[in-house]
Amino acid sequence: MSSTVEISLYGHLTHDIVFDGFKQTHTLGAIANLWNTIVNLNPSISINVEPTMIGKALILVDRKSKTRISKPNMNLVENKNINTLINSKWSHIVYINQLPNLEFIKDVRKTSEIVSADISVGGKIPNEYLKYIDYLFISDEDIDRPLSDLVKLVNGWVILHYPNGSISTNGKETIKCETDIIKNLNVLSAGDTFASCFILEMLKGNKIKQSLNTAHLLTYKILKEKNEKNEKV
Repeated sequence: MSSTVEISLYGHLTHDIVFDGFKQTHTLGAIANLWNTIVNLNPSISINVEPTMIGKALILVDRKSKTRISKPNMNLVENKNINTLINSKWSHIVYINQLPNLEFIKDVRKTSEIVSADISVGGKIPNEYLKYIDYLFISDEDIDRPLSDLVKLVNGWVILHYPNGSISTNGKETIKCETDIIKNLNVLSAGDTFASCFILEMLKGNKIKQSLNTAHLLTYKILKEKNEKNEKV
């Protein structure tokens, strides 16, 4: 397949209202988090952004427990003309369990060499569409069944990530990674950052274990720098 772009992003684009304690900020989330990380790490990469839904989310960051709690209204405006005809080396679907219509994934599968997706808090995991997914990202907060059961539905790997690492499996091989925990951390966008770093590392031609380890290191570095920057504001 001759690729037109290296990465295509589908799924939710959100207006996030974020409370860090009583400090309120407004920002773009979901697809925007991945786009921001990708272009910052590789400004020259070709990337297609195709939101399938526009929504809003109210988010509270709990630094002490290193968690975030959100009240989303993800599906306010639907894109009824999703362009799935762009050939891509890698397509990623944001918050696959929150999208009401997933039929477009079948077309994305036809025009993409690799398809990945992530799961957000809330919403039912769409079992029948996981067969189109090569890499599924899910946090320990959101998994609703044993990892060994979930991986049977995926066309490749499930990457289960948590504050101090991840465990990834394709049913035959299992890879465990560990990373440091940053104290008093704002973890907002951590999962999106990790997925972005992993995708970029895999597109370099690295093996999955190396890509996972590097993605953890980069995510740690990016979040630490972001927190330190925000502390100075």
